[in-house]
Amino acid sequence: EGGSAEAVMNYAAYDIDGPPAKYAAAAAKLHRVIVRVGPGEVLYIPFGWWHQVRAVPAENGLCASAAAFYEPFFCRLQPKSMTCPGPLLVNPKYKELCRRLKLDESDSEG
Repeated sequence: EGGSAEAVMNYAAYDIDGPPAKYAAAAAKLHRVIVRVGPGEVLYIPFGWWHQVRAVPAENGLCASAAAFYEPFFCRLQPKSMTCPGPLLVNPKYKELCRRLKLDESDSEG
């Protein structure tokens, strides 16, 4: 619950190859890096990096990709109306773990 009230800052709100008119100027300023991943290679995309994936079949017509998703320990939760990233926080999904490890207590030594 509550996920719909927050923005996920590593997803674009549009297709960068065909942005809506109101995003066209911003999309034109994006620095694009094209990477071709070959057989046996892996591309790691760090948390929070915007990316777009396009699969291109090999000469024999085969094409495959795999993705692994995880819940990052840190996240940025903020109203969708904010245009810049909010503070980096511990992901609420790890609240119980932090409580058990006593990581949610303030530093008593100052």
